[in-house]
This record gives sequence, C-alpha cells and structure tokens, in this order.
Amino acid sequence: MAIKTEHIKALLREVQQDNQHYQQLIALLEQQHSAMISCNSPQLTDLNQQLLACYQQLRESAQRRVNSLKILGLPANSEGMRQLLSTLPSGLSERAAGWWQRLEQQTERCQQINSRNGRLLHAQQETFAALINSSSAGDFLYAE
Repeated sequence: MAIKTEHIKALLREVQQDNQHYQQLIALLEQQHSAMISCNSPQLTDLNQQLLACYQQLRESAQRRVNSLKILGLPANSEGMRQLLSTLPSGLSERAAGWWQRLEQQTERCQQINSRNGRLLHAQQETFAALINSSSAGDFLYAE
C-alpha cells in the first residue's frame, strides 16, 4: 500500500511540475515566434536549445507518468489519470483534477503555438525559395 501511495504522490508532483514546465514552454514558443518574425538567428539558435531541453524534460516526465499509471494498474493515458483522480479523497481529487485539466489545456496551447510557428516557418521558406529561384536577382530587384 505504501508503494502505491508513493507512486500517486510522485505522479501528482509530476503533474504540478509539468504545469510549470508547460508555462515555460509557452513562453519559449512565443519568444521563438517573435525571433522568427524578426529573423533573429542567434536568438533562434539559443531558443531552439532551450526548447529541446524543455521537450526532453517533458518527455521524461510523461514517461514516468505512464510508468506510474501502469504500476497502479491503470490505463497509461488520460482516462487512466481520470480514474486515478476519482479514487482520491474529495479535496485532493478536486485540486488534482484542476492540475490535470490545466496541464491538458497548456498542452493544447503549446500545440497551437507550435503549429502557428510551423506555418510561419513554412511561409518564410517559401518566400526565400521564391527569391532564390527567380530567374535573376536583377529581375527581382528591378521588377516592374
């Protein structure tokens, strides 16, 4: 029983920590968008390194969450987490459900921002490709 309790405590701590990590990720993705708009390559290089570290941290945390849910005999997905939350004492269950809901919302927000950044990058690549592939630089510079 003590092992089960420890896994539940660890899992809930992970969810709280992941909320903080996703806030950091949202900020980094917003900074990435600004750096992409301003074509700030040095800042993008730095941000990409920070993003990779943040992604790695979140990936490891998600894996620990999956492992904990499996050890607890629950499905290793959102439904398993909801099942776990429903077994907790009412006050804790409500708080933890709020943490989990916030985590899901932040994950969705990160996906939206990342998608927006991807569209911007794609548009920039298409623009640069069109410039490079024009018949000559002079045609582009002196087009009528």
